[in-house]
Amino acid sequence: MRHKKFNKRKQRARQIRFFCKMITITALLFILVMVCYAASYLIDCKRKVNPELMETQEELRESDSLFEENKSLSGALEDEGMLIGSAEKASGSQEEVSESQEEVSNPQETASSNDVQQEEEPDVPESESRVREMVNDLSLNPQPPNDQALKVLLEQLMPQITVDCADTYERVKACYDYLIENCRYSTTVKYDYAHDAYLLLTEFHGSCTYYVAALHYMLLYIGVDNSIASGYRYPHPETSDKTSFHRWIEISLDGTEYVLDPQWEDTLAGDGEILYERFFYTHEELSLFYAF
Repeated sequence: MRHKKFNKRKQRARQIRFFCKMITITALLFILVMVCYAASYLIDCKRKVNPELMETQEELRESDSLFEENKSLSGALEDEGMLIGSAEKASGSQEEVSESQEEVSNPQETASSNDVQQEEEPDVPESESRVREMVNDLSLNPQPPNDQALKVLLEQLMPQITVDCADTYERVKACYDYLIENCRYSTTVKYDYAHDAYLLLTEFHGSCTYYVAALHYMLLYIGVDNSIASGYRYPHPETSDKTSFHRWIEISLDGTEYVLDPQWEDTLAGDGEILYERFFYTHEELSLFYAF
């Protein structure tokens, strides 16, 4: 009997020690998890509190690296320039004499070469010049939006966008460029056009409807009548053999409808230069890309 009681006590002691060990291990693991969670929370808080500071530091690092590269490049160019300069100094007098002799001996040839250079470098393409002329001949009828929030936003934004514009065509182009340079495409819920325009100009992302709604009210604000057109564009952004529903702006010039499509232009440009492949083109010129 004593032996049995001793074994029971011994077994209970082992069980108690086992439970104590498990509780200790569990507590240590819980403390470790809490410490890791606290550390990650502090790091996230630090990033959220000072995002602008972190971006500024990153920009400074990039500018420093660019400065070093430019410095080394400019040093190499200066060395090369010194070598070229010394060579030019040595032969400069001879070249001046020979050039003066050529100009005196061939005045007609010099004049004809200047005429050729002027013909080879036209300032503005003929088609763009014609469109510019028609846009500048439009009778402007400024129409601020009825939506009060959008009206206040345009009153603040439009003078900044068009401050350097000399004529109506440049103001239209400035509005077009502003949307492409500052906004990005995203699939969003559609509301009414005034609300869509306000969201794009404040949150800088939205669907094709948002792009055309914003451009529609911006052009009306400066007095250019325009309409929002709906149809289909192809190929589909994700597949090459299907059409997708789409919206764009149309402006009537001399009885012809011209297309302005800032959202598709933004897609074509990507992160690069604006190509103006959807800026003042006719239905006939864009028949391969739209189902009008």
